[in-house]
Amino acid sequence: MFRVNQSIRAALALALTLPLAAPALAGGKTLNAPADKPATSRTVLRSATAVSHFVPNLIVKFKGSTGSEKERLAIVRQGAERAQRVASVAARHGVAVNFSRRLATGGDLFHFDHPVSQVEAFRMAMEVRRANPDVQYAEPDLILHKLGTGTYTPNDPDFPSQWDMFDPAGGIDAQAAWSTTLGKGAVVAVLDTGVRPHVDLVANLLPGYNFVTTANQPAGTGWTADGSDPGDYCSATGEPSSWHGTHVAGTIAAVGNNGIGISGVAPQAKVVPVRVLGQCGGATSDIVDGMIWAAGGSVPGVAANPNPAKAMNLSLGGENPCMDTFHDAINQVIGLGSAVVVAAGNASHNVRDDEPASCPGVIAVGSVNKSGGRAYYSNYGGMVTVSAPGGEMFQGGDQTTGILSTLNDGQTTPGNDIYGYYQGTSQATPHVTGTIALMLSVNPNLTPAQIRQILTSTARPFSAYCAGCGAGIVDANAAVHAAATASASK
Repeated sequence: MFRVNQSIRAALALALTLPLAAPALAGGKTLNAPADKPATSRTVLRSATAVSHFVPNLIVKFKGSTGSEKERLAIVRQGAERAQRVASVAARHGVAVNFSRRLATGGDLFHFDHPVSQVEAFRMAMEVRRANPDVQYAEPDLILHKLGTGTYTPNDPDFPSQWDMFDPAGGIDAQAAWSTTLGKGAVVAVLDTGVRPHVDLVANLLPGYNFVTTANQPAGTGWTADGSDPGDYCSATGEPSSWHGTHVAGTIAAVGNNGIGISGVAPQAKVVPVRVLGQCGGATSDIVDGMIWAAGGSVPGVAANPNPAKAMNLSLGGENPCMDTFHDAINQVIGLGSAVVVAAGNASHNVRDDEPASCPGVIAVGSVNKSGGRAYYSNYGGMVTVSAPGGEMFQGGDQTTGILSTLNDGQTTPGNDIYGYYQGTSQATPHVTGTIALMLSVNPNLTPAQIRQILTSTARPFSAYCAGCGAGIVDANAAVHAAATASASK
């Protein structure tokens, strides 16, 4: 739901002849929160002022690097030797580098002694490639940001406000799908700011992990087996903590029929919280390691995820076409059997300019409003796979046209459990991830390719104008029935 860095593309176009688009981070148009917030449910529309366009690290993948166990034994020796080769290039730019770690993709992370501009980092990456023929790719470790969520009727008191679950124009028909499944047995991951143990969510949370590193973000605490959200207050901009991951996770799997709050799309599914966004954003290197860990892959120095996710939600992104590090990680994650669901972005432009939404293999999700047409902020284009309700709120208008989900009232550090409305492709994406959880509940053997095919083939037509919004609005009920049929035909 958040607006993020957007000014660097033109600078890079002038600075480089290398065919790389300059990075900027996707976000949507934003509004201010109304002054008269209800005491029990916070209505929130925050903007995130652009933060610094600086890069802390360089990612370099050498040809033949696989991340194998045998190769890892030589990491320290290789790191020192390779750091010298990278350092010789960086020194010409007045920068010193140190080998930081081997990524799960097989790439090496080299840390700058001080953050450098994205333009300068792209220049260094280009020079490293030119000077070293054995380099497969080299690229800046970009900072990405959250993209700023008889039928069974749950007894959750705020369910009537969840139009996104049942509205015939803009909703996903989740209520009908619940006659078949509530998502029991499915495991998905949320890669975001972390997730608070909200009273309406904690029963569906599995152990997670924190991949935000101290070197990359002020909010980093070093890698720990803790996927909770300590707050993402950005001191550089004064932006309060968003509790973005908690809102996303609530849309996926808030506990249903428990007599409080709301219900998630898959109210009996389980969520693995993976913290990859800290203060003011998150590094690409941390995000890709979090992705591979969430899918059950091996990450150097981290114990394996005991609950591999068959789908993962990335309500984050940056305004830069898909780069090799993300492409590499997504291929590995899909190979491990996990579908990658990504927010298309909120800049109202073609999604081809955003990563990871433009990366091959992902399920890129656009946003529709309550009328079933494209929300004014949603990215669009041929790379959007499907759309889902993300809400559309206007200053002085009906704030309940946003997406109601779980939140926290702390401005910096955690406070009290609350509920509130957000809007954005960040909110649309968990509707798709929750639908996938329902599908996996009836057919746990679905592959990422099957999941994508079912979502697109069962999506229903848009109720209002929505050019470039993908195959249609996700239909949870139709997708669940198609998944069950696929299971029966195996």
